[in-house]
Amino acid sequence: MSRAPEAGSVFSWFTPWNRNVGQRSVHPEEGGSVAAPENTSQEIHNMTSGQYIANTERSEKEPKMHFRIRQNVVQLVRTEYDKETKKPKATVVGGLRRAKPEVNEDLKKALTPEELAEVDRWIATEQRLQALKEEVASLSLAETMTLAEQWFARQNGSEEARSVATQVVAGWQRLRGQMKKHSALE
Repeated sequence: MSRAPEAGSVFSWFTPWNRNVGQRSVHPEEGGSVAAPENTSQEIHNMTSGQYIANTERSEKEPKMHFRIRQNVVQLVRTEYDKETKKPKATVVGGLRRAKPEVNEDLKKALTPEELAEVDRWIATEQRLQALKEEVASLSLAETMTLAEQWFARQNGSEEARSVATQVVAGWQRLRGQMKKHSALE
């Protein structure tokens, strides 16, 4: 049985039983509640849904930006109000590599200072989200491996199990190498 993490820890609000990130929830076994830190629930929701709107404080007529995640690329989209059609018009200003987002000189020239600040906020949020995902994956890995063990036991050597086993072994070897390299494993 898993227990609720310590209150105030980075991990305490992002738990498997806290499906509604940012809302108070009660763990069924513990009877306690955890809540997300301020100003992160909407960021996390938008990041996991594939779109992040960095600044929601502007009026309807001012330009807005949002970030479209398309596989390995993040499109920076500027939305401006078109006075002729009286509708918003979205224009892709540029893009970032999702794996290592960096703003190049051309993109700096194309963005306003406010938009550049939004991009910086998006990059910081993406890096924070990735760190949280890595922490959750590491802290729940032993439990996940136990569940995988049970699944493999039920498969009786099926073709699917053999295919998955190949991927698991390769991933385990890479993980074990990192653990040895950083003295987490002897």
